[in-house]
Amino acid sequence: MNSNSDLATAFRFSHDQLTLNKMGKLSQSQADFIKQLMSRSIVLYGFGLVSVVVAISLFQRRAVDWLVVFLVVSVLIMFAVICVRYFRIRHQLQQMSLSAAAGNAILKSTQVTPWSKRYHYLTIGGKQFDISEVQSKAIIAGQQYRVYYILNLFGFQILSIELV
Repeated sequence: MNSNSDLATAFRFSHDQLTLNKMGKLSQSQADFIKQLMSRSIVLYGFGLVSVVVAISLFQRRAVDWLVVFLVVSVLIMFAVICVRYFRIRHQLQQMSLSAAAGNAILKSTQVTPWSKRYHYLTIGGKQFDISEVQSKAIIAGQQYRVYYILNLFGFQILSIELV
């Protein structure tokens, strides 16, 4: 695969969305997708936060004081980081704007254990993106691409990509 139409299929964007992205704008459907992704991420983070709080309360009587303090501080730091990212994303969505990066594609694939899922990463212009296996097959390492992306809670989300 090596055409813009192959990239559009693999990364699920339309020609109209790419045209808007080239102008630095999000399409309404892309904004809705990011809002949905944010909501899902916040629910997962909230579940994790509640789990940590419950674990702290269960182990507080048996754990060493420094461990409890460490867990509380860790949760608070993570909460602060997520809040800052959340408000940055909201600002981008209100402005209906996105970012772009261009450069040679660097593909990386890792697998923690032989029976675990393989993770694929794409780096362009110093930005690293998590991508699917299908998306990794649409990219040719070393080829020049321009990627249009937006910040999400845990990294960057590719909205569209094109050959340069």
